[in-house]
Amino acid sequence: MRGLSPTQLGEVFCMAYLSGDEDLALAISTPVLATAVAHAVARNDAIARANPDDKPPLGDGVPWMLAPDYASICTVGEIETKDGIVYVPIHYAFPDDPNVTYDDKLELGSAPGPYGYGSLRRVDNVLYGDGGSLQSLLVSIFDQ
Repeated sequence: MRGLSPTQLGEVFCMAYLSGDEDLALAISTPVLATAVAHAVARNDAIARANPDDKPPLGDGVPWMLAPDYASICTVGEIETKDGIVYVPIHYAFPDDPNVTYDDKLELGSAPGPYGYGSLRRVDNVLYGDGGSLQSLLVSIFDQ
């Protein structure tokens, strides 16, 4: 695979998180993850229109990280590979409370390269520190 290295993908993911730039996060996502996000957002928007006085399931946005609070520090850990799958640890911290931290992992997959040639490494899922994942939450959040 060509394109960004796993560490670079993690750094771009952190930039997207810290700046609140969901388009940037989607730009480094696989088509599968981008489609899951788009479907969840569309479903959320329909619920919001039908129930304008209620907070919709994704009322706080797409949960790119497990923690509900915004962490102003996002760093990339040491890359891991297991059974041929590459994982990028993402560490979140709060400067005002150094004892509070969160750790998630980006699970990398591949996406078609430019003009359909080759493939590029992309973020296929976010594995939360509690064992859940972004892709599963995008489905289950609507069942609550």
